[in-house]
Amino acid sequence: MNDFLYGGEVNNKKEPKDLFKIVDKTKEEIINLIKKQKQMIAYLHTKEDQEPSKIIKEKVVGLSIFNEEEKEASYVEITEEEIVKELKEIWENEEIKKIGINLSKVYILLKQIGIDLKGINYDVSISSYILNPSRNKLEIENLMQEYLEIDLDEWIRRRAKTRANQSV
Repeated sequence: MNDFLYGGEVNNKKEPKDLFKIVDKTKEEIINLIKKQKQMIAYLHTKEDQEPSKIIKEKVVGLSIFNEEEKEASYVEITEEEIVKELKEIWENEEIKKIGINLSKVYILLKQIGIDLKGINYDVSISSYILNPSRNKLEIENLMQEYLEIDLDEWIRRRAKTRANQSV
């Protein structure tokens, strides 16, 4: 494993920057990429929503997409209305493979807004459970820590500090 130097300290852990780069993309660029690759490696970002008719009391507020060919990750803020209008065709297309984390939750979230998720190919949470059924924390942060040795909180703090220094 590589050693990285941060603030005078050696860090043996892999960093996300060594696995992929973060790039800004528009919703249109992301949609075109998904259609071109016929694959969607995605993570839906949510926040609490107390809508009484919802089974899962959350609403979608963002979408992260990973471009495997270029080793790039992108995030866009997106409303549920935009998902229905702009991404319904992709979520319901069986030809486009869907890869993600906790796709059973994603299935319900999308169903609640009138989208039938099709083309599920791989769910990281299910794979993680198969590897270790006694683990009860299947959130992305825990999986990154265990399998990639990435402390997401630490990485976010460093990234925020780097951005703050760049804007000065």
